[in-house]
Amino acid sequence: MAKTPLSLIIPLFTLALTGCANLQWVEPKTYIPTATQIQVENLGINGPVDVLPVGTSSIVINHQLTNQGSIAVPAGYEITETVVQWVFRRNITSVGWMPGDPATHTVVVLTQPGPALAPGETKNISFGPIPVNSCGLYSETLLADADNVISETSQSDNEDVHLFFVPSRQRVDIAVNALTNAIYHKDGRTNTHTFTITSPAVPPNQWLYTGFSFIATEGSTADAVPPPAPGVVAGPGPQVINMFVNPKDHDIPNLGFVPTVKGKVTAISTDGCIVTQKVGEVFVEHD
Repeated sequence: MAKTPLSLIIPLFTLALTGCANLQWVEPKTYIPTATQIQVENLGINGPVDVLPVGTSSIVINHQLTNQGSIAVPAGYEITETVVQWVFRRNITSVGWMPGDPATHTVVVLTQPGPALAPGETKNISFGPIPVNSCGLYSETLLADADNVISETSQSDNEDVHLFFVPSRQRVDIAVNALTNAIYHKDGRTNTHTFTITSPAVPPNQWLYTGFSFIATEGSTADAVPPPAPGVVAGPGPQVINMFVNPKDHDIPNLGFVPTVKGKVTAISTDGCIVTQKVGEVFVEHD
């Protein structure tokens, strides 16, 4: 049997003795004022967005940082917070946001020394208040050990990126009306809900009907009539969207719950400063 060279054994033995630290951000991240969270599909995002209250002019960001490694982290390493405003773009065929050029759209870059962390210890990191404009979408990036002075098992979890949104005082509302709460597979494609988009503002605002998506707990599907037309300006008169569910006829074991289909309509003000979503849910009964 071949012997392992002593030159390889010594470094491995030394690493086992010393170990490494590992800085890692721990969810959830919280904002002051308190934000609610929505899920946005497409539109350049495809993920969660934290929505702050109307009129927010500054925010405080809190996030917990932990040391998942086996050795202590000394204080003094750099933690940075970078906020960049995104840009809303629309044309007749598409609409959505894209990251702003950091050279022109960076709102703030803040730095503070990181705290000492024993193995397994967690501490809260806070930045702010940070000024924000009256409306818009922002990316917010926390980076631990920005100066790369801590020896870690992994640096891939040092960065934490979130999107947050500051809505304007415009109004775009969506009312949901359930035509039925449950359908059977034998019913076939059925109109289960209507979504009515309006603007109660004075004067009323126009909007873009940008999206319809659905989540089904089994193989049924859903669609909207009319389908989304992201680049087409609608309103201020009511815009009615019909949700149709197409139940999939198949035998399933007892799941312990009734399968459901949830459909979601998304509307956005023409300047991208308001995002409104509403969900309709229907139960799919098995014969």
